[in-house]
Amino acid sequence: MSLGSAAESTTLENAINYAWNKGVVVVTAAGNNGSTSAFYPAYYSATIAVAATDYVDKLPSWSNYGDWVDVAAPGNSIYSTLENGGYGYKSGTSMAAPHVAGLAGLVFSLAADGNGNSRTNDEVRAIIEANCDDIGISGIGGGRVNAYRAVAAATPPAPEPAPVPAPGIIQGTVTDGSRPIAGAVVTDGTRTAITDGNGCYSIIEVPEGTYMVTASASGYNSASQQVTVTAGGTTVANIALKMQDSFISGSVSDALTGSAISGAVVSDGVRTTTTAADGSYTICDVPSGTYTVTAQAAGYQSASQTLTVEGEQTTATLDFSLSPVLKIATVSVSSITYYAEGGRNGNQHLRIVVALADNLGKPVTGASVSIGVDIGGKPYASSAARTGSDGKIIFKLNNAPSGTYVTTVESVAVAGLTWDGVTPTNSFTK
Repeated sequence: MSLGSAAESTTLENAINYAWNKGVVVVTAAGNNGSTSAFYPAYYSATIAVAATDYVDKLPSWSNYGDWVDVAAPGNSIYSTLENGGYGYKSGTSMAAPHVAGLAGLVFSLAADGNGNSRTNDEVRAIIEANCDDIGISGIGGGRVNAYRAVAAATPPAPEPAPVPAPGIIQGTVTDGSRPIAGAVVTDGTRTAITDGNGCYSIIEVPEGTYMVTASASGYNSASQQVTVTAGGTTVANIALKMQDSFISGSVSDALTGSAISGAVVSDGVRTTTTAADGSYTICDVPSGTYTVTAQAAGYQSASQTLTVEGEQTTATLDFSLSPVLKIATVSVSSITYYAEGGRNGNQHLRIVVALADNLGKPVTGASVSIGVDIGGKPYASSAARTGSDGKIIFKLNNAPSGTYVTTVESVAVAGLTWDGVTPTNSFTK
């Protein structure tokens, strides 16, 4: 509050007390009379009365002071907004009080209700006044405010870190059921150990919890075992690995294009796998024997081959080329050609040959075709007919005049097929 006089006001005092009891910190300028005399409303006990200091922490001659002043703050030559706009330097306890009001806002954001009275303005005021710097001037309460100390005092202490349980150990052996396996890799999903010449391993610094311990070694199928580790304890996990059987591997490709087929299913009748993006596959753990291996993929004819697997840890290669399952679905105009013949009076007959083919490139017989013919950009003729056994129709324009002809296919209809709606670029100048 930047106001005051030497006269008391019961109304103003009641308003300040009301605000204080509602949890408000009321900050008031102590006045600029250079006096210790009471200055209201700063003199009221429910406010923080603020005196001014200068840039060398001295009390300016014009600042009020006294045992009723609570704190001091910078108030000499303070850069601020000016009346009627603009910025400039002003002095007075009215420039000091906003420093304390701003600090109160900071402390409010951190302070806790220590006395349980459901408001924190009393804690905020106590923290600000208790953490001032003593600058050797009497009559300014606790001294000049120190924002850093006040905020630090209001900051709640960091919680004590939770105790960290002592780590445990997972140890054991990796064998093939009877003999130790040296060089096996054992992991709990985060930490890894390698077995020694006796097949022994030890995974240390393992926090308490449940883990899936997995052992793997070249030539063996990996195996896993779930264990629970207690704080500071040792958990034993002995793992037996089974020697790998043979593999069947190879690739699956498109018989027409040679490109890889991803997602093809390959099976030896017992085990099944799926090809990768590059068309490769591997069927693992295949015992010795003779197998009929089949590859199949959507849109392709399946294929099978017979293969004999002999011995353990061998790899048999089997590649497949699958033929696409071709389906006739669409019809298109494969070409539009022209030629001239006969005629009279110098106007030869014009012949327009329209050829149709399906999506497999084969001629389409019995299709109904409608065309429109322009000459010089203007409609000249239209006609409709059916394709013959060679997939072609010859439209005849007898005694056609000279000019540049363009043909547009307007419709194609044939049972079971859909026309793609495209007319090939064409023209003929006669």
